[in-house]
Amino acid sequence: MNELTPTEIAKQWRVSKTTVYKYLNKGRMSYRTDENGHKLVDVSEVLRVFGEPVETNKPSMSIGLNNELVKELRNRIDSLERKLEKRDDQLDKLLESLNNVTLRLEDHSEDKSEAIIIPPPSPTSTPELMSEEAITQKPNPEQPKKKRGLFTRLIAAAIDD
Repeated sequence: MNELTPTEIAKQWRVSKTTVYKYLNKGRMSYRTDENGHKLVDVSEVLRVFGEPVETNKPSMSIGLNNELVKELRNRIDSLERKLEKRDDQLDKLLESLNNVTLRLEDHSEDKSEAIIIPPPSPTSTPELMSEEAITQKPNPEQPKKKRGLFTRLIAAAIDD
């Protein structure tokens, strides 16, 4: 006579131990207790209640799907790593360009007759493509002063008094 414990039943029939114990406690499945007080259920009783056990030795269709998913995820990771390396290279180039511009600014700070104008970078342009003429331009002495609002003029007048 083959007998199984509730844990063995749960593993072989792929049901939770809680379900097995509910069936035992409600009397849906008969059992006996051994000398240690453990519950043992006859295999025929388990077959009557749960049917045939789930085969675990057969490879399921999900394994093939899992392999495809793993390949797809690996390809995605490789793609993201390449993009990250590309961004790192762009960042290095931008930092180098920033250092060059900083050195130029330090050189031009001695010469007060020129103003340094650095245009904002566009998403498509790179610092290497900007010419030196775009970075350094002479100031226009005929530029009018920036207009100030009423509140700013009142504050300035109050401070001057």
